[in-house]
Amino acid sequence: MRKFQIGEIIFMLDAGLEDEPVQNQAMILSIDETEKILHVVVTENDGWINLAFEDYQHTFFDTAKEADEAVKKLPKPNTTVYRIKDKKIETQVTKCVDFIPRQNGTCELSVIFDFNTNDYSPVREIGSTMFNSRAEAEMHIGM
Repeated sequence: MRKFQIGEIIFMLDAGLEDEPVQNQAMILSIDETEKILHVVVTENDGWINLAFEDYQHTFFDTAKEADEAVKKLPKPNTTVYRIKDKKIETQVTKCVDFIPRQNGTCELSVIFDFNTNDYSPVREIGSTMFNSRAEAEMHIGM
């Protein structure tokens, strides 16, 4: 398991301005080992956010290069993505990528499809149940 340190710089995905996902640098302010939460400050805007250890390699990374590669995989607003549900492929149009608060006080970066129904998928599902092309989704379920 990755060991985090106070003062360490990490690179995280962020919703960005005008809903265009970006990569930002952040510094770890404190670590809650019991709850597995990092408290970080985002260098770009001095805002802070709580990140869950489980989102390492999905929402935050060790290098800017890794974060930049992840940003490229995020769907842009108003684009079509393909979600697998019950071994069927559903086509959906994205609204944006943004942080959704969790009950444990952390935030989870998610692709939002409908604000009214709270229909969203965490970015960690990209490549497993959510795809940017129909061909990728079909390959995943063996069509």
